[in-house]
Amino acid sequence: MGIKGLARFINENADDFLLPEVLDCGVLVLDGYNILHDLYYTSAAETAYGGDYDVFADAVEQFCKKLRDNGIEPYFIFDGSSDLLDAKFNTQKERAKKRIHLAGMSSHRKRAKILPALAFKVCVEKLKELNIKLCVCDHEADDQLASVAYQWNCPLVSSDGDFLLFDLPAGVIFVKDLMEATTTTHNGSDVLKAPVYKISRLCKLYKIKDSSLVSLLSVICGNDCFAEAILSPFRRSLQGNTTVFDHKKFLQWLAKYKSKDEALKGIFSIQPCSEKILQKIHTVLQSYKVLSNHVGDFLESSKVTHDYVHVLHSKLPAEFWRRFRCANISKRLLEILIFKRRIISVQMERMSNRSAWVISKSIRKKTYQILSASTDDGIASVREYDRLWKYLEPSDVTVDTASTDLSLLELYSNSEMERLELFYSTLGISDSDILDITSYEKRGINILTSVIVYWIRNSQPQVHKIHVMALLVCIIRLSLIEPLLSQEDRVSLQTARYSHQPTQDQKHKLGLDLNIIHALSQFQCVLSDSLDMLGLLAIDVDIKIYEVFSGCYIHNLCIELYERIQPPCYCTELLVHGQDYSHFFQQWYKTIEDSCKSSLQTVGNSKVAAATIAKAEKQKKKKAYKVKMPVSISESSNSEQSEQEDETASSASLLGNRFAALTLNPK
Repeated sequence: MGIKGLARFINENADDFLLPEVLDCGVLVLDGYNILHDLYYTSAAETAYGGDYDVFADAVEQFCKKLRDNGIEPYFIFDGSSDLLDAKFNTQKERAKKRIHLAGMSSHRKRAKILPALAFKVCVEKLKELNIKLCVCDHEADDQLASVAYQWNCPLVSSDGDFLLFDLPAGVIFVKDLMEATTTTHNGSDVLKAPVYKISRLCKLYKIKDSSLVSLLSVICGNDCFAEAILSPFRRSLQGNTTVFDHKKFLQWLAKYKSKDEALKGIFSIQPCSEKILQKIHTVLQSYKVLSNHVGDFLESSKVTHDYVHVLHSKLPAEFWRRFRCANISKRLLEILIFKRRIISVQMERMSNRSAWVISKSIRKKTYQILSASTDDGIASVREYDRLWKYLEPSDVTVDTASTDLSLLELYSNSEMERLELFYSTLGISDSDILDITSYEKRGINILTSVIVYWIRNSQPQVHKIHVMALLVCIIRLSLIEPLLSQEDRVSLQTARYSHQPTQDQKHKLGLDLNIIHALSQFQCVLSDSLDMLGLLAIDVDIKIYEVFSGCYIHNLCIELYERIQPPCYCTELLVHGQDYSHFFQQWYKTIEDSCKSSLQTVGNSKVAAATIAKAEKQKKKKAYKVKMPVSISESSNSEQSEQEDETASSASLLGNRFAALTLNPK
């Protein structure tokens, strides 16, 4: 949610509203999704290649470290499902359409902000690794965030203009201001100093008698639940036909009234409204009251209560709600239980192909079947809103309600192995398809292998063997090699990630191969829906997404491998670093190849790689016509030595910093 133009108005008048304060309260309540978006877009992580999750995970860690180093413990609160009134449904559809448009722009190499599909899961993984407390609400988190901040008397951190209407004693801090906050010394300790907004300052400046009057901005300016056009006659009477809303003029108008009810009468005297609109206005205004909360109890004592007990009845076990509250169960599943629909999040992919999410539809169907068996009324079908070419189109997914032994009450009483077998059978995976490598102590390797095998077997168009090799190299480097790097190498790598800001031309120097992008997008869809099903089955797997997928690296490595005569040999060269992981790569790739021989594409080339090869051949032909000058033995020797040094330096660069490797992101 957001009040249109309000945050901009406050920032433009920062000297009046945003006064620097020392943050010595010890805790901060953070708007999880807001922080997630801002951290991803301000980090060095790319969006065009499907998500640089390792870079994003580092950004989350550095942000939290900054807070803790200055005596602040962060608490993250995330939105859950839509509320029961479902007031934001149209807004959600419009946002999905906008994402399709942005994805289309990005596929034509135009810069566009599209949050990658697995960014939320990556953020949660990193927060749990850092032992930072988090909570997912049943519905929109605004009232819960405000209530916890009020109860704990600490600032609330968000860029959402809605929070500027809550009367919070400790105020609101914009995410950007917290990121840029400087460290100062206060009472002998290092603390942060950042600009803080308080509604009391706004009321004092404009002589507004009751802070609740300010909440009327929500219906005058409009928000996600209330269109600004509804009260446009009143707006015109206040400021004429200008399209830009004058916040200052409206705040001065509010100063004439002592209470919210009086101000509403003033509005209705100018623009009479129907009973339906009156009810809608009162509902919107009610949402800006600070009410009691159960999220604070969960963050402090892990006590789980929820708002939907009467809606969903009692067939859902307590374990479901505990896991949902901890973000182990996707909020999308609660949305399906309540509204029997899902708006699928469009990501970067080839727009002329069908949506990448089509590949994992059978996994979602099984998940819907489990949810249906876990409710009294069942779920006959789920309406999915997904991309069809360049449009958002609904389609109904029929749910098999015949099986009654798939309810969560039944499944949670089964052993974990039995639940895991249900997952494998859903993906059509047998024991011969997966690889058990206990020596590497990676419990999730079999699950990851099953996801890759399913991806290859069901992908349209077919996955190329090069895509699989590049993905496996990325996983091994991120999960096995990099954790063994020395502290010096780690610092060097972090410096390269955070200080390097390549230009747009540099980021796309190798081009954007949409065949590779679409294949990787399909892999992410399978991984996302698989993790949703595993979470629902209460199977916690040792798969950290930021140790699996780095889109920019995989994309550019694919292009490099297309140009190689022996791609597998080059892959094994990349995996010799201290400990030799080349044998593991060969064994893993062979297992996958044997399971997917008929589905794996082995011919064809990348258009970007083909263009590079053609250019090199053209240069060769030009050189052939030139007269070769004689070269002395000493000169030849020096030339060979120089070439060897360049090759060694290139290899060292690849092992030390994968983002500079293969001219991936040239410095």
